[in-house]
Amino acid sequence: MDIDGASNTHHRHIIWYKCHKNWNQQWYYDLKGIEYPNFPVNNGVKFQIRSKMQYHRALIYHEHIGGNQYRLRISDSDPDNEYQWWIHDKRTQTIRPVNNRNFVIANQQGTGFNIG
Repeated sequence: MDIDGASNTHHRHIIWYKCHKNWNQQWYYDLKGIEYPNFPVNNGVKFQIRSKMQYHRALIYHEHIGGNQYRLRISDSDPDNEYQWWIHDKRTQTIRPVNNRNFVIANQQGTGFNIG
């Protein structure tokens, strides 16, 4: 996952891009504050996915873009924002939003990273 244009701004969108290992492609799981939990994160444990860029903005699923698709963005961290919390589903090896476990982070060609 790549923060589009390496622009570390609130609500910047996430795209699919070849790996180049810059800061806009570096992420970590955060259970509370700035914390690097042990891996793997246990099944069903809530976490945020945070950028390693300045301000450590959190991955959020945002506007509806058709069908069951929602665009992923980065946002200022807000522990009360239910759209910033994720779980790992061990059975399917996927990352899903806490508030809607029917969704999964996935890539749709041509639209960047989405959830749905």
